[in-house]
Amino acid sequence: QIGCNHIFHCGAGLGSFTVGYDGFFRLCSSLGHPDCIYDLRKGSLKDAWENFVFKVRDMRSKDKEFLDNCHRCALFNLCRCCPAHAYLETGKLDAVVEYFCKIAHSRAEKIFNLPNIHLTTSCK
Repeated sequence: QIGCNHIFHCGAGLGSFTVGYDGFFRLCSSLGHPDCIYDLRKGSLKDAWENFVFKVRDMRSKDKEFLDNCHRCALFNLCRCCPAHAYLETGKLDAVVEYFCKIAHSRAEKIFNLPNIHLTTSCK
């Protein structure tokens, strides 16, 4: 993932999706960003699944802070770096969320049984 600027590295839209009571198709139930929801009343489920999912999963970040920190972090796969949760917290899919970093470091300490592990200097 280092050097990659894709926003989504999770399972959103890979094998499942949600449809809300309002007719909106989402790649995951937490993902409410306006660019990431598809109104099924104005389109088809076939179009949403075959085209829209790819469009969302192909979204790229241009945010230097996010790319320099999150996408270069050795603990990226241990954190809660979730675009949907970042959007809920900050209004941006590709925001650096400090407590995601704290979760990653805590998980690394427990997994590797090392106190105060610092595998990366790019975390905030």
